[in-house]
Amino acid sequence: MRKACVRGTILIATLISFRAEANHLLGYGADSCATWGVERHKPNTILALGFEAWSLGFLSGVGAQGINDPLNGVDANAVFAWLDIYCRSHPLENLAQADIAFVAAHPR
Repeated sequence: MRKACVRGTILIATLISFRAEANHLLGYGADSCATWGVERHKPNTILALGFEAWSLGFLSGVGAQGINDPLNGVDANAVFAWLDIYCRSHPLENLAQADIAFVAAHPR
């Protein structure tokens, strides 16, 4: 139990510091949620697939750390639907911030 609390604290601290340094992002994660929404309405385009792949890679990377597995029990379409809803409400945030919010909402 104590290990889980320590790991959770480390994860939260890491995500908070990542959020503060979001201007150092490369790739689709640096783009806005508004851009995510526009591209998601054009399914199967290179950009739409790139955004989706970036998010799945980011979330898979969080799971690979062994602290939290936000993708446990969800499939890609569930992730995309959650991000669609989140990004509609937070159009000025970048995609990485949306992915961080997904992690916080799915602590597994």
